[in-house]
Amino acid sequence: MPTEARPATGVQAEQHALALLRQAILQEISGQRTAVELLERLNAQLVGHRFQPALRPGRPHQSLHEHLAMIEAIRAWNPQAAEAAVPRGGPRRKGRPPP
Repeated sequence: MPTEARPATGVQAEQHALALLRQAILQEISGQRTAVELLERLNAQLVGHRFQPALRPGRPHQSLHEHLAMIEAIRAWNPQAAEAAVPRGGPRRKGRPPP
């Protein structure tokens, strides 16, 4: 990919920080405190692995649309739409169970 087509690293970092903030808001409004605490512990273990994909070109933009779809579904009290908006991840890795 040509350099001029890539977002600046600072922009990617800012977009990643905003994605984390949106995720925290989603967790807060979910009302699922036990699940959120479990996710927080798991995320602490995976923080290094989670940051790398956010630096891929196009990923912050994709995350924004995924988070907005989840937020809209939650605001509409539509659990089916919220479930459908949750990303299912990338290609399957060996040994990784299906969702």
